[in-house]
Amino acid sequence: MEVSNERHSTGPHGPTQAQGASPDHSERTSEPVDFAAAGDPKGRARIAELPALTSTMCQRWGLEVGDGATWTGYHAVVAPVRRGREPCVLKLTWPPDRIVDESRALAAWDGHGPVRMLEVDVHTGAMLLEQLNARRTLRDLDVFDAAAVAGSLLRRLAVPAPSGLRGLQDLARDIPGSLVARQERLGHLVPKRWLDAALRLS
Repeated sequence: MEVSNERHSTGPHGPTQAQGASPDHSERTSEPVDFAAAGDPKGRARIAELPALTSTMCQRWGLEVGDGATWTGYHAVVAPVRRGREPCVLKLTWPPDRIVDESRALAAWDGHGPVRMLEVDVHTGAMLLEQLNARRTLRDLDVFDAAAVAGSLLRRLAVPAPSGLRGLQDLARDIPGSLVARQERLGHLVPKRWLDAALRLS
């Protein structure tokens, strides 16, 4: 399974470690990485297992690997696959528990706005999604037409959240406590005075 650095348009990307995880800086890479798993010993083992995991999920869900590149985001690898004549994508996420809330949200929307989720295995961090056309973008539209489409989409996304999902305010409150760890893990990319200012403002 070859992995390119091209990003897939449907992949969500967020915090750089699982909640509650304590970074082991003696084993993590000190340089910034394009794929979160590359900066963690268990994650690097996961990268080595990607071909076998892809094969396992294809057998389980009746898939064939499709033509085209495999995309990566910071937390996921996305491979084109087919189920019968239906083009899909297989998304493998690291760490696996990142897809728990994501899959619950996608199930609630059921394809009415975001990508439709066809299958999920939260234990392996695998999801089967409908394949979107990454070449269709609001950038090709007049700004007013694009705003109308975006507004319509936001209305469709406004559905009751599944019970138990954390709200945005709760997530925002967690950010200050993770800033220092993120700074260290990413090789101190942000000037210290900016980080200190962000911590004061939070």
